[in-house]
Amino acid sequence: MKTNPTLTSSELFSEIIDHWLFLLLIALSGAIVSFLIASFIIKPVYISSSQISVGINFKEIGHISQYDQDQYIGLVEALFLSDDVMESTLQSLQSDQIVLSKEEFVNNRSVERKANLIILKYTSQDQTLPQIIVTTWAQNAFDKLSDSYEHALKYQTFVDFQNSYLRCIENSVILPAPSLCESISNQLPSSETIMEEKFLSNGLFPGLTFYLVNQEGSVPQVTRFHTNNLVLAGFFIGFILALIKILLVKKRPSTNEKPNP
Repeated sequence: MKTNPTLTSSELFSEIIDHWLFLLLIALSGAIVSFLIASFIIKPVYISSSQISVGINFKEIGHISQYDQDQYIGLVEALFLSDDVMESTLQSLQSDQIVLSKEEFVNNRSVERKANLIILKYTSQDQTLPQIIVTTWAQNAFDKLSDSYEHALKYQTFVDFQNSYLRCIENSVILPAPSLCESISNQLPSSETIMEEKFLSNGLFPGLTFYLVNQEGSVPQVTRFHTNNLVLAGFFIGFILALIKILLVKKRPSTNEKPNP
């Protein structure tokens, strides 16, 4: 019997072009089957989000590099993910008869940044929970941000007083210390108070601008994770199976071909 030679790459490409409609239909069928399987196997989850706008007032702090801007906004993101915000959020939810463990809350929350927006997201298989949880989280995060910023302003005020006092003392080396030095000294808080304000500021600085974009979280959006991957896999599997079918048919001996004696 005559054996068929191995297909070259050009011949394989020609077969694909000749049977493109068949390949496409089988590939799409594979994608549809994968989508249906995913719809039954993968449980839907619901995602709700809330947005907080955070910017920098350059008129107040002057020009800073893009790297420094990212670092400063990163401090706010870290604050939203802090244990203090998490604990206050869980306590607020508990007062609303919603009990979550720390592990459950951490595993289902996420923070994204788009330009000046910090987006808080929460995912749950219970459709009624994400909007309530993300709304509570955003409010507690915003309250913590406001409180930390107030301490940042106080800390900067104390530092300015401290610097003014030091300059006054330095000038008094040449000239007698004016009464202003004593006045500044009376307003100067203790080192412990200054360090406490610095700690409570959580690294924030004067010059931030922020506001809560939406008082309530968005309506939960339903999604099924990994569905796109399964559909894509089904498409390629269907395409490969169809191609194998075409090649097997091509290699099959013709019924009109007579065997060699």
